[in-house]
Amino acid sequence: MRPWYRSRLFWLALFPLLFVLWAWWDSTSHRTTLEILDSGPGKRFWEVTSHLSELSIEIGGASPAIFLPDDHSFEREEASGASWTTLFPSSFEIYRFGQDDGGRRRIGIDIGYFTVATAYPLFLLSVMLWRYRKRANPKSEQAEDGDP
Repeated sequence: MRPWYRSRLFWLALFPLLFVLWAWWDSTSHRTTLEILDSGPGKRFWEVTSHLSELSIEIGGASPAIFLPDDHSFEREEASGASWTTLFPSSFEIYRFGQDDGGRRRIGIDIGYFTVATAYPLFLLSVMLWRYRKRANPKSEQAEDGDP
């Protein structure tokens, strides 16, 4: 059995974790927004914002099942207001706000980077433990013992 630090899963999963930690650090001093628009009949939009240690996703317009974006914008600006109290915002929040031109509600989801930076390693650890147990108890050994 290989040690955990020689696992390809560990090293491949390390890069997304480092990206999340960098995005968390960057969100304390910058506001980054990506907006994707569809000017068709549904006038749908998705907006992803990283600011004040949380990731905000806002969805509006008709059902995003057939979403063919035809316009987008990307904004990055320096922002202030980060402090120790904003470093650990609420972990998860779903909210509805306003209405678009068609009378449909907009939905928003806020996820704190602390939540993602904690949940991702826990998920990774559970997958690594599952793989370890699977390799430690192969089915061929169980068949030899007479177990079903």
